[in-house]
Amino acid sequence: MRTKIQRYTPRENDAVNGPWMCDAGRLNYKWVGREDRLKDVLVRGQKTTWVAALHEISGKLKMLRQVQSPSSPRRGRPTRNYGC
Repeated sequence: MRTKIQRYTPRENDAVNGPWMCDAGRLNYKWVGREDRLKDVLVRGQKTTWVAALHEISGKLKMLRQVQSPSSPRRGRPTRNYGC
């Protein structure tokens, strides 16, 4: 049996907005049950787990951070002749 969302209701939080909910949040739920919604995690077209995909992304970001470090000549330096 597949469950279908009938209605979205906010949690009451006086520190944020009391019992109110923004229109985008209130009306943006229909994608949850769409048939074309991604249901599997893919890395280079192959099914994998979230843990493996996030591990790979983390490794790529760490590598990028090393390449783009402040002392890296690839980063580029601001110049005084902006646009000249």
